[in-house]
Amino acid sequence: MIRTPGQRPARSLGIALLPIAVSALLACNVPHGTTSKLPPPGSREDSARIVILRDESYLGHMNTVGVRFDGYEIAYMRIGEFVELLVPPGRHVIDVYRSRRSLEFERGQSYYYVIAPISGFFGIERIDDPGEGETMIRRSRRLGPWRGEAP
Repeated sequence: MIRTPGQRPARSLGIALLPIAVSALLACNVPHGTTSKLPPPGSREDSARIVILRDESYLGHMNTVGVRFDGYEIAYMRIGEFVELLVPPGRHVIDVYRSRRSLEFERGQSYYYVIAPISGFFGIERIDDPGEGETMIRRSRRLGPWRGEAP
């Protein structure tokens, strides 16, 4: 093979792309979707509505993020997805990665939360403006059931 000075062999390109290929394969092998632990929906009138959205930021775009509700894994979310819960009013706990929130929910009210990178890790933040929450829902995909083995 004839090379000009400073030209690298083609083999180094393959080595440079190896981490990207491995990341893509690992991303395909993670759970994704809602689990059977998702609480059964109550009636809208008697329940609190909780919407959890996954931010569309580039950071962590190849990762799914696990969401726990009252101690149960309920969803594995990718960017641009949301899950909606209708739950009994009262205190409930939402866990996302290293962010755990114990929150009080009222009957007939809607609450919006976004999963986003916070200080290099995933966390959950409340969206105070319901209009902003509904806008984010319209730009997102509803998360469907996970079709794999139970995690």
